[in-house]
Amino acid sequence: MLSARDLACLDNDAPDVLPDTVTLKRRSTVSDGLGGETETWTTVDSYSARVFPLSVQQAEENLGSELIDSTYFRIALPRGTEVQIDDRLEYGSLTLSVEAVRAPRSIEITRTVFAVRAAQ
Repeated sequence: MLSARDLACLDNDAPDVLPDTVTLKRRSTVSDGLGGETETWTTVDSYSARVFPLSVQQAEENLGSELIDSTYFRIALPRGTEVQIDDRLEYGSLTLSVEAVRAPRSIEITRTVFAVRAAQ
């Protein structure tokens, strides 16, 4: 079992083991100024991350379902990151749609999500 001190050390080391940066965005509604609403993507925060491209076969093995032919990514985020299915992650020029969030099996070291290129 990891102590609170050990977990704090892991959190401090996150930038070294998560060398990429992603921006988390979540769908929200805002007033359109005419009495209606429109959907937009609101920035939640930026995080250290590690982004791995996956083949469709690798993604199917991890997600346990048959997938469309596309480019999938496994993204490791700091433990406890509040990320949800259908959130978006901006990584460089890519916009990725979160398809799955892996629940920790024991002590969470990183939060693992699977994403696909988002439809524009």
